[in-house]
Amino acid sequence: MGESTPPLPPPPPLGRPGRIVAALGIVALSGVVLVGVTLLASATATRDPASASAATTPSASAVVADRLGSPPPRASASTDPEPLHRVGERVAIVGLAAHTVLRVEDWGDPSASGRRGLAVRVRVEALKNDTTFDFQNYQIFDGAGGVFSAQTPGKQPALAYGSLRRADEAVGWVTFQVPPEGPYVLSIRTPLGYNGLEETIRVALDPIEPASPDPTPGPTITPRPRSTAPTTLANYGYPTTIDSTFYSGYGATLPGSSVSEVHGEWVEPKARCSGSTERDAGFWVGIEDPTGNFLQQLGTLAHCNGGSAPTYHAWYEMFPLRTVPIKMAIHPGDRMRATVSVTGSAWRLAITNATTGASFAVTKQRSAEAAIALWIAEAPSTSTTDVGQHVLPLADYGTVTFSHCTAVVDGTSRTLTDRSWAHFRFDMATASGVVKAVTSVTSAGGTSFRSTWRHS
Repeated sequence: MGESTPPLPPPPPLGRPGRIVAALGIVALSGVVLVGVTLLASATATRDPASASAATTPSASAVVADRLGSPPPRASASTDPEPLHRVGERVAIVGLAAHTVLRVEDWGDPSASGRRGLAVRVRVEALKNDTTFDFQNYQIFDGAGGVFSAQTPGKQPALAYGSLRRADEAVGWVTFQVPPEGPYVLSIRTPLGYNGLEETIRVALDPIEPASPDPTPGPTITPRPRSTAPTTLANYGYPTTIDSTFYSGYGATLPGSSVSEVHGEWVEPKARCSGSTERDAGFWVGIEDPTGNFLQQLGTLAHCNGGSAPTYHAWYEMFPLRTVPIKMAIHPGDRMRATVSVTGSAWRLAITNATTGASFAVTKQRSAEAAIALWIAEAPSTSTTDVGQHVLPLADYGTVTFSHCTAVVDGTSRTLTDRSWAHFRFDMATASGVVKAVTSVTSAGGTSFRSTWRHS
């Protein structure tokens, strides 16, 4: 995922609206908006002597940095305030990675939104194997204390997420929309990988250069890959991250091939209910056709009716048909196992509560392509039209961990992030950019990931 990576076109439309537990007045799924940004991750920052040429005179960014404060309080390996680094300075996270902000420049047309587009070119160097990077660890602080997350689509080539082997590096752009006037400070959160500890690198974004030639000078809509997408394209021509107002999780596909089975497991999280508003969160696996017209899925739902105790339900759906409730007791802490499979036109949907031993399976007839495997935590919707426009508040489910995420494609079993097919991560946020749920990178050999609630 270096600088030569071409702009990635979007995948087929995913997540057309369907229903979840009609008796509760809830529905699931809607369309998605593509992303394309970057990020880095990795631990105690030290200034590289090789970057001593950085200016020592305090800039406006340095003066205001003290007023900006740090990101929301988190456990830290150090009680010392983070130093303010500069563009061009290599910042080493001892034993993990080194980060360098190479350039900051204007991007896009500010007249369209009233905001200023900033593109930040960064380099991540791995100092150990399996060094991960992820665009969600980048934020910009302005002089008024505002906090701004990376946005997509952005300047290309953009980093998304992934891992590097020792001595490898990735270079790309992270793009933001910020107020017209600075100064600006870039914050890079760096998980240390133990006890929830992390460090923060802060970089003064000064100077800001004029925009350079860009293969994508502003947000554009690009055609989806053909069914015979050439395998020489990174990730088969699909983006690696997709912004959604209702999806957190992963999807995967192999152009021109069929998914005959998808399997996933999760521990039902405990919902936290408060206030007077209904909130919901669904957890499921499914298989979708390449047009988004048909989606076969099943899973569980956590439902909050105001501040009352949450209720939990199992369900299946053959979208565009309505959701069908499953008579199965679900409790927080129950381990759920779900599988959707297809043979010819026979679709089998099966779910087991491994904690109680209860199980359910049904076979339905439908002629539909099986193109996309999905593992999803979702904010349901109240409408099967106007995709993504009627999303319900997301119930606070804490963190749900999906495990044993596998699929069978053309008769071959694959993990979620198997390199022999395209996979993409869904990041859930409101249309205005408020993060609703954070999707982690995968673990356990590409078969597991976490989705963590952040905002309703």
